[in-house]
This record gives sequence, C-alpha cells and structure tokens, in this order.
Amino acid sequence: LTEHFWSGEFQCQCGCGFGLAPGDMDMEVVEGLEKMRVITGQPIYVVRFNPATGDFGQAGSGCRCEARNRAIGGVEGSFHTEGRAADTWGPPAPHPLKAAQPVPALAEGGIGRYARRMPVHADNGPRRRWRG
Repeated sequence: LTEHFWSGEFQCQCGCGFGLAPGDMDMEVVEGLEKMRVITGQPIYVVRFNPATGDFGQAGSGCRCEARNRAIGGVEGSFHTEGRAADTWGPPAPHPLKAAQPVPALAEGGIGRYARRMPVHADNGPRRRWRG
C-alpha cells in the first residue's frame, strides 16, 4: 500500500478477508500512518490487542468486521469496521501519539490511547482526543 505498510497488516483478524481487497482500508489513513513513520524516523506497526490477556502483537488492528469488533469489545460504529482506523505501536511507545498530531488527515480525526501501555488509535473520523 505504501513503502512501509502492506494490506496484510490491516486485515481483520477473524480470517474473513476484510482488509485485503483494494479499497477496504482507507488510503488517507494508510498514507497518514506512513507520514507518522517518517516523522518518527522509526518503525510504526499496526497492532492487534487482546484485552483478555493484555498482550498485543504486530499486524492487525486496521480493518475489523462487525463480528470481530464485537468479539474484542470494540465500540458500535467503530471506524475500524469501515477501514478508517488503525491501532499503532512504535518504539518508544509515546512516539505514535505525538507523530499523529501533525498529519492533516489524522489531526482532524481521532487520536488517542486507552491506557498507558496500549497502542495509539488513529482515524480520519471527527476530531477527538483521549488518553487513558
């Protein structure tokens, strides 16, 4: 999709295939993530979070089908279900939070973290900020 991101990083983790087809993931968000990576000068990963264990792993919380979103406790109407959001992580963890703010597509959308060690959420929906 870009120099540093490929569609497999954004695919729904249930195996339904959402995220693999062209157009599933909003390119404005993907290009925003690419700009975040350039700003930090370090890798930024799209990650999946397992709320049951508190663990997260590389690849996977971009697109989510409705069933997957419900299964992991995602909010109804999540931008992930529209391919308009991604949860990111980068070394060190605070960098994605700061790096998303100067990216126009993301600065006008939602940027936040639910808890200190969790990934940073970025989307191109309405402007909102939160920090857990």
